Amino acid sequence: MIVVTTWMGIEERERNMNKNIDLDTKKGLRKALLAVAEMFEANELVHSSSQVVGLDDINIKPKPDQRNFNLEVTADSDCECGTVACIGGWLWLLNKEKPSATKDGSIIYNYKATNRAIDFVSSRRGKLHELFYPPFELFSADAEEDSEEEAFWRDYVDSYGKITPSQAAKAIRNFVENGDADWFSVMKDAQNALEKE
Repeated sequence: MIVVTTWMGIEERERNMNKNIDLDTKKGLRKALLAVAEMFEANELVHSSSQVVGLDDINIKPKPDQRNFNLEVTADSDCECGTVACIGGWLWLLNKEKPSATKDGSIIYNYKATNRAIDFVSSRRGKLHELFYPPFELFSADAEEDSEEEAFWRDYVDSYGKITPSQAAKAIRNFVENGDADWFSVMKDAQNALEKE
């Protein structure tokens, strides 16, 4: 059963986050991941293009007054665009860092905070690593050569940026409930939903 607490405002949710949470414990990681999933489900982490030119084809530009999500960007800040981060990047930033104080309401983390987020994400192994870096290349390699299935997975291998906040939230909830993000099912469910439309 999935419970979504979208009634809580983002400011209140952030005040309730424990900046001293231990992300290396099962309990701490679970609590922090669920908070990120809830923010995806409440559209508090906004799917936007990466700040790195040419990485993806999403037309929603990142904004400084929102928390921008793109699975291709571990964590990156820019004064004009705000902060863009992936699942693990936001996991770290929201639970371990505070944005720089700005007068205009921008949500910008300094480079030291984003570097710590990058270090955290890149040091994860096993199933948590698969949550942060979906194994789409393995799914593509397992598909029949030159098939629609192979093309489907290859499209995601070439652009993690196409992963939506909704898909990321499902993968997080799978990970919390079963210890495996199960990206295969998440993406196939999304594909099936599109085909039914």
